Amino acid sequence: ACSCDFQASGAALMAQYAALCRYCDQAFAAALGRYPDHMRCANGCASCCILETVAPLEAAVVAAHLAAAGPPVMPARAAHQCVFLDRAASCAVYPVRPIICRTHGMPLQYPEMETLDICPLNFSDLHPLDIEPQYALDAERIAANLLRLNLAFCMLMGSREAAGERIPLADLLAPSQHRVPILSRFLESGLAREK
Repeated sequence: ACSCDFQASGAALMAQYAALCRYCDQAFAAALGRYPDHMRCANGCASCCILETVAPLEAAVVAAHLAAAGPPVMPARAAHQCVFLDRAASCAVYPVRPIICRTHGMPLQYPEMETLDICPLNFSDLHPLDIEPQYALDAERIAANLLRLNLAFCMLMGSREAAGERIPLADLLAPSQHRVPILSRFLESGLAREK
C-alpha cells in the first residue's frame, strides 16, 4: 500500500476515534443539562481518576498530545491516582483524556445489570429507575466501538498483537528512547499531526 493509503486510513481512523470522544462528551453534557442538581462532577473532583493503563490507540493520542505540548511536570501522587492529575486535581491531558474518563460520572447501562451503574457522588438523592433511559450511556456499545478502533489502529501500525495489550499511562511520561514501540511508530508516522 502506498503512503497516501496509509495516511488516508490513519486519518479516517483518528476521525472515528474523535467522533466517539465527541459522542461521549455530548452524552455527558446532555445528562448534566438534564440533571444539573444530581451530578457533582466538576474540575477538582478526582474520585474516579484512578486509571493506570489504556489501549494502544488511546495511549497514542495522549502521546501525540504530549509530544506537541511538551510533557507536563507532574507532582508526586497518591497511590492509585492517575499520573496526569495535577496539584489542583485537574487533568493535565483533559482535551485528549481516554474514553473511560469521558464517561465517569454518567449513568452507565451494562446489559448484565438490572440497574444503572452510577458514581456514588452523583444521583445520590435520585433512584436509578427515575433516570430517563436516554441519559444513560450504553457502556458495552462504547467499549465495543473503542475495541474495534483500537484493533484497526494496531493493525495499521503493523502490530495486531498489541490490540490486546494495555499501556501504562506512566510510560507516556518516559523519555522517548524508552517509549513503547507502537507509540514510536505512530509518532513517526505523521498521523499524530493529522487533525
